Amino acid sequence: MTIRRFMVRRNAVSTVLSGSPDAIFEEETHGATQEKHDRIESEPRKATGTTPATRNPFGNMAEQQSTPKIDFKKPVLYSLSFMAIGFGGFVAAGILENSPSADNFVKAFTSPPKFDDDPLLFNFVLHPLWGSETYLRAREAHFGVPGSIAFSFGASFTWEYFYESWAQQPSTQDLIVTTGVGWIIGEARYYLKKRLDPKNYWWIDPINTTLEYFNIGVSQDRTGNIRTTLRLSWDF
Repeated sequence: MTIRRFMVRRNAVSTVLSGSPDAIFEEETHGATQEKHDRIESEPRKATGTTPATRNPFGNMAEQQSTPKIDFKKPVLYSLSFMAIGFGGFVAAGILENSPSADNFVKAFTSPPKFDDDPLLFNFVLHPLWGSETYLRAREAHFGVPGSIAFSFGASFTWEYFYESWAQQPSTQDLIVTTGVGWIIGEARYYLKKRLDPKNYWWIDPINTTLEYFNIGVSQDRTGNIRTTLRLSWDF
């Protein structure tokens, strides 16, 4: 034991005498770093349950924000249903230029749209309001502004070419004004609705708010008869 301890001390002294100060410092630094690394690796890792945060090139924390999923069902069904009801009502009231026919439908796709002579109430009030309605439905379904404008125009195009075209030629000003003015009104309605108490939604969005408070149900009694119920639930 004494001889071994002497040999270790002798080797250490020889290293000090023969090595340069820089080499000795690097040797000690490397040894300390390696020892610290081994100690950290040997320690059990603690599960935190969180993912390490990442940083962007500018040094700020990069937060992952989940984007709301777009809901296509309600805006599409809402728009198509009201257009079907509206077209049926116009035909029954004789408001359209002609009676529905396949020739009118084909002509709509083979001839360009024309400027109609409808009353100002239809062209510059009702059409923009309908454009704002389809825009608002898409906006609340997380389409965003550009997507809601595109949806509103798609609804207007569908009305002109797949509904109204059975009785009259698509209208140029309707294709422009319905969405061109309607999206501005719709965005204003969306802005106001976000800041209103839900009890006051009806003043900004009367049709949709009324429908949301309707409770339609179908039930069957003990005798097998089918009964349809319609209830209006509204908190004042």
